Amino acid sequence: MLSLYIHIPFCQKKCNYCNFFVIPVWESWFTDLKIKYFEALESQIAFYAKAFPREQIKTIYFGWWTPLSLWKSAIIKLIEQIKNSFDLEFLEEISFELNPNPYDEVLEFIKTINEKYKNFYRIRYSIWIQSFDDEVLKLSWRDYFFNSLMWFIRDLTKYKNSNVLYNLDFIAFGKYNTTKKWEKKLRDEKKILFFQKLIGSNFIDSYSLYTLELFPWSFWFDRLISKDNKEEKNDDIYEEFDFLKQIIENSGYKRYEISNFALSWKISINNNVYWNMWNYIGLWISAHSFLWEEYLEKFTKIYNEDQKIDSLKGVRFENTQSWDGFIKKDFVNKAKNNYLSEKDYLIEKFFLWLRTTFWLTQLDTFDKILIKNYKQKIEEYQNLWFLIFEDDRLNLTSKGMDLYNEIITTLIQEFK
Repeated sequence: MLSLYIHIPFCQKKCNYCNFFVIPVWESWFTDLKIKYFEALESQIAFYAKAFPREQIKTIYFGWWTPLSLWKSAIIKLIEQIKNSFDLEFLEEISFELNPNPYDEVLEFIKTINEKYKNFYRIRYSIWIQSFDDEVLKLSWRDYFFNSLMWFIRDLTKYKNSNVLYNLDFIAFGKYNTTKKWEKKLRDEKKILFFQKLIGSNFIDSYSLYTLELFPWSFWFDRLISKDNKEEKNDDIYEEFDFLKQIIENSGYKRYEISNFALSWKISINNNVYWNMWNYIGLWISAHSFLWEEYLEKFTKIYNEDQKIDSLKGVRFENTQSWDGFIKKDFVNKAKNNYLSEKDYLIEKFFLWLRTTFWLTQLDTFDKILIKNYKQKIEEYQNLWFLIFEDDRLNLTSKGMDLYNEIITTLIQEFK
């Protein structure tokens, strides 16, 4: 089975905490580019449909685009093309990333998709709330505030069907209010109460919780970071992350990956595709894809690659980074094709699986990629309650997930 990730890199404007490539829709040349981009996506879907005829599709993910009014008909057209080109009988999930603004437009999109694809097993909407703090929203250049978010979330109840899942995204910005006694206070009581009641209701199926990335030259970096307060500011961000995390976990949501929490059976299947190293294809400029060994022969044929298939576990490949190349349907950057040996596979599996709640089994098979004294180091992490190791199975604790980067760079030889 294959999964498809389709990326739309156009937004009304670029939020100032965003570290991704975005084309604002107000650019004068945007309309022509939009048409050419969607034509290229259609061609890329047709290309893979020919390479993998009537292949079963596990998940479909549409990532990133605002405003919706520009895309609804185009998105539906792409879904219909996929339906006609692949086998969706066993489709487990279709996901859409959404911005909660414009309010009515988003709800109309959800209503349309729910009605048109009511027979799909699962329709998942991941909505970028980001914060309930009005000052944070204003500084981030978001076009909504807490009051509108409160009504938007309440109106989502009208479109909650048995096959519809909602995920809300939040970011820990490390933003505190200060009392007259100079005590730090996270947000105000009204917003905290709404946050707690929302999560306690279990109406939302899952939450994504991220920490603000303070990359150099970004707005938030320049505003919040100086030589004197960088460590302090990062502490504020992680303190807020822990505060929000505790509310989420105390309401029955299980942390299944570093940044994701869900009720039972409500985890993102699309996320599992990536972390489990199942087969997926990315459709857009610079998209990454992974194909397991059973697809290698077809892959090498369609790209005229000369590889010894017997010794390989899979291939990671990237689309072209050139707009001109993508629009001219020169999709894959062959220089970036990465054929995985057994050692490559073990590194990736350890790296990806350990950041989730999947148990890593048969730890001895990873001897060749781990440091010599890894068993002793794992025992130290166990004593600190960062790792659980029992019956030859290894897993991170929630506390360990907060320190994942340190743990992984310590244990894997090539990362050290």
